[in-house]
Amino acid sequence: DNSSCSGCTDSEASNYDDDATIDDGSCIYTPLDFAFNQSTLQAFYFINTSEIDGVSLVEGEDWIGAFNGDICVGSIVWSGQYTTVPVMGDDGANYSDGYMAIDEVPSFIIYDGSANEYYPAVPSDDYGFINNEFFDLEFINVYPDCNSQLGGSAFIDDCGDCVEGSTNLSENYNDPDSDGVCNDGAANGDADNCPNVSNEDQWNYDQDSEGDACDADDDNDGALDEVDSDDNNQFVCSDDDGDTCDDCSDGSYGLDSDGWDYDQDGACDAGDVDDDNDGALDENDSNDNNEFECSDNDNDTCDDCYDGTYDMMDDGFDYDGDGMCDAGDSDDDNDGAFDGADSDDNNEFICSDNDGDTCDDCSDGSYGLDSDGFDYDQDGACDAGDSDDDNDGVLDSVDTDPNDNFICSDDDGDTCDDCTSGEYNMANDGFDYDSDGACDAGDEDDDNDGALDGVDSDDNNEFECSDNDGDTCDDCSSGSYGLDSDGLDQDSDGTCDNGDQWPNCSDVGSNPYDDCNVCNGGNADLDECGVCFPEVWNQSCTGCTDQVAFNYSCLPDQMPQESSGGCGEDITIDDGSCIYTPAGFEFNQSTLQAFYFIGTANVDEEPLEVYQDWIGIFKDGVCVGSWPWQGDGNFTTVPAMGDDGEAYSSGYMNTGDLPTYKIYDGSEGEMYNASPSESLAWSVNGFNTIEYLDGFSSVSLSIDLHYGANLVSFYALPDDTGIGNIMSTIEESVAGVIGEGVAANLLPNGIWVGSLTDINRTSGYWIKQDEADQLELEGTLTEPNTMYSLHYGANLVSYPFIESNSLYGALPQEATENLGGIIGEGVAANLLPNGTWVGSLTELEGTKGYWFIADEAFDFVYDTPNGLTRSDAKVLNTNVPTGFEYDQSTQQSFYFIENIEDAEVGDWVIAYNDNVVVGAREWIGEYTDIPAMGFDNDVTTAGYCNNGDQITFKLYKNNTGELLEMYYEGVIPEWSNNNIEMLGSFASVNIPAEISLLPAYPNPFNPSTHLQFTIPTEMDVAVNVYDINGRLMDEIVNGNLTRGYYNFEWDASQFSSGVYFIQLRVGSKQEIQKVVLMK
Repeated sequence: DNSSCSGCTDSEASNYDDDATIDDGSCIYTPLDFAFNQSTLQAFYFINTSEIDGVSLVEGEDWIGAFNGDICVGSIVWSGQYTTVPVMGDDGANYSDGYMAIDEVPSFIIYDGSANEYYPAVPSDDYGFINNEFFDLEFINVYPDCNSQLGGSAFIDDCGDCVEGSTNLSENYNDPDSDGVCNDGAANGDADNCPNVSNEDQWNYDQDSEGDACDADDDNDGALDEVDSDDNNQFVCSDDDGDTCDDCSDGSYGLDSDGWDYDQDGACDAGDVDDDNDGALDENDSNDNNEFECSDNDNDTCDDCYDGTYDMMDDGFDYDGDGMCDAGDSDDDNDGAFDGADSDDNNEFICSDNDGDTCDDCSDGSYGLDSDGFDYDQDGACDAGDSDDDNDGVLDSVDTDPNDNFICSDDDGDTCDDCTSGEYNMANDGFDYDSDGACDAGDEDDDNDGALDGVDSDDNNEFECSDNDGDTCDDCSSGSYGLDSDGLDQDSDGTCDNGDQWPNCSDVGSNPYDDCNVCNGGNADLDECGVCFPEVWNQSCTGCTDQVAFNYSCLPDQMPQESSGGCGEDITIDDGSCIYTPAGFEFNQSTLQAFYFIGTANVDEEPLEVYQDWIGIFKDGVCVGSWPWQGDGNFTTVPAMGDDGEAYSSGYMNTGDLPTYKIYDGSEGEMYNASPSESLAWSVNGFNTIEYLDGFSSVSLSIDLHYGANLVSFYALPDDTGIGNIMSTIEESVAGVIGEGVAANLLPNGIWVGSLTDINRTSGYWIKQDEADQLELEGTLTEPNTMYSLHYGANLVSYPFIESNSLYGALPQEATENLGGIIGEGVAANLLPNGTWVGSLTELEGTKGYWFIADEAFDFVYDTPNGLTRSDAKVLNTNVPTGFEYDQSTQQSFYFIENIEDAEVGDWVIAYNDNVVVGAREWIGEYTDIPAMGFDNDVTTAGYCNNGDQITFKLYKNNTGELLEMYYEGVIPEWSNNNIEMLGSFASVNIPAEISLLPAYPNPFNPSTHLQFTIPTEMDVAVNVYDINGRLMDEIVNGNLTRGYYNFEWDASQFSSGVYFIQLRVGSKQEIQKVVLMK
């Protein structure tokens, strides 16, 4: 059905399949606005669901893109639950300019493939970017805005109106005076009483249609505000007639009704000597508009007018202000307790404790035994005197919450409160699915099905738990865990019918029916001619009658004498002996040819089958000759065609070419790589003898993984390249897998999720381990002529051979011309202008992954190792001296040092970020590369480098154990991930036991010079610059410094030419040095 070779064949598509030869129309193309560059910094956002206006995205059609501002930093086609969006970070290279910085939050856009529209989307959470981190988002959705535009930016403003976006309405257009009160007609129902005048409080004293801010007569008293002495009081405005009474005394302007007459005696108060007619003249009346207040002339604390008329003989103290002087009041404080029984008759909150509950009977201001203090359980006893405030059966002294009858204790230690039911009851203190007395929260097997909750898919259902034997029947189908009792098994072969491919015939994992479709028949009904149930057994078959067969018209055991095939015999009965050229082993006859005579051959040390298996000879993946196997000792003769200039032989052999070999296993229908005993170059009409040819159906691959980050690749893979299958041997230790722009995470239920679903032969991967382990698998070798297509920037690639190979032997010219550097796990290589590779990375290995930094996009094929390429490899010493150990990080950069004065081979260069060791390398001479690890969000890399950090170096003398400071005349570039920096010569300094000001360099200088000094211990240091007249010109250092060597640059570009003096002052000691600025 062509399924094995069908797929997307367009290399421009995002799902390009380099193994596909038939295009099935499945190509998916990245939307125009969603293109991005791969960075060495990346994070991954796992999306559970995604919708556009409530409709789920279409798999393989819709896309999600991540953005930093208007720059796309990652995108992926929607593939359903756990679609993983890669988000790239700014790693300092040009290709990642403007990408994410640490903690920056990306925005998201959804591309609707059917509508060809882009919509801004809303994520469930805003997670800031962290390199190599996995983030789980419940959703990323597109919503219509208030104007019904998908992903639109219209919103509801302060007036409740839908504005901005596509509405053509500005925010708060219904509030032109910006007072926060919207005009009539606004959606929020406001109606500003002064639409064009700001009046936030909407004050409208007279409650007419206009607020005071725009009302000419605020109090509606007939007097305009501009002549009204109090425009918010209708009773005050003016005294135009000068009668001492306000013209608005009656609430409206009028000269004839302008006086207040409190006692309504007809005399305006202004002219009335006793306004309140209480018998006390106004001049002696403390309140002449209150007949109950006037004076206390007899000083008995009671007003002489307390009864409305001046009378000193009839007044007295009145605590409760009830008009009755205390002397004649039986309840002075009006609390309901008579003074004779009131412990404090001038305090309504104190009277007695007749019920003896420790709370005063007047606690609430009036006498009452049932309201004399807080009583949570309303049992009549206030909490202060109640031993069980919440009446849950637990005394307050041992009740964890005495004012909550549902909380008290957990005496039975089952994690559920004993008062869950409202009263103390250990046997009824939480949900208990299996009613075994232990609440679910503390029960390790809630449904008592024999499967612990931690591995039970449904711990509240005894009929569901797992499918550990993978037979699609639940292991708890019977109500208890059991692999052998989990479903109907008619043929009793241990696999339940539901998951049994052959439910009516016992099998052991393979097809039990023989070639005649008989259950376990063992082909007993098949004759030697391949006929089932023949009328005549083993009827004679005398030859091959198929014209397309390689041995058409040949007798049994007879072979053609020409590569075109056929023997020319008269064959009338086909005996099943036809031999067919395997797919991929076809070739064209050329006028140029050579022959390879092969003595013996095998696949996995198993001898080849005569006439059934084939030998093929290839150049760059093109078959140039093939022949069926003739048997050991018969020296099978395989032709190998040369390129004679015609189209039919294009790409065939040329003189000096080394062919590659393949073996076709006819019984398996598989093609395998093969290795010859001799590597013999092709020449025209050459006869070449090969003693033996070893083929490999599969190889065992084992990768030792250390704790932390491991950069790996695979030179062999099985047919099932799914992430779960490849990582199956390390499921207990793997923490996650990260590829180039893709990632996979292992859920607790054993399911892998993420955009990384299959391992690719040409890719490298970071495997992050929680502990050391060994990854093991079996698979077929990668085709030696596999094409690698690199894009501009960082490419995470594999090396596809078992054998290692030097950089010179592995990389073709097109690779060396376009690579800016290579970075491995803790090693790197850089290419000097003279074509020399330098650095700790001297060879490529088959289980290692590598970052290839490409200056531009290009394709290449690795050169095949010839078995002699390890001789120029340098042995890397990984035994870092004690005290300078560091952990491998997924973040790393390399500093190539050309030379270190006084350094000897075997010394070590140590890299520091502040005081933290971030890398070390044994000095092996010119251009030794020093790794410097970065922080990758793992606790083991705490204190390691972040972008912009400054690296320092020290030299460890291996013979003496001394640790020397290193100084550099130039500026050491700041750290950035996967960066390669070339540095010149360093000097090493053994810190002396005294203060020393070293010579400035250069001197004379223009416009800057380096000032260097050493101090033997932590000290307060000042370095200043003075001119020839002794004036302070610049301050270089002023503070506390630790022991060591220091190098500061003085930029004198703002100063004029001349002589200057550098002063180093440490305590009472100072040193001075002269420098000359020459412009």
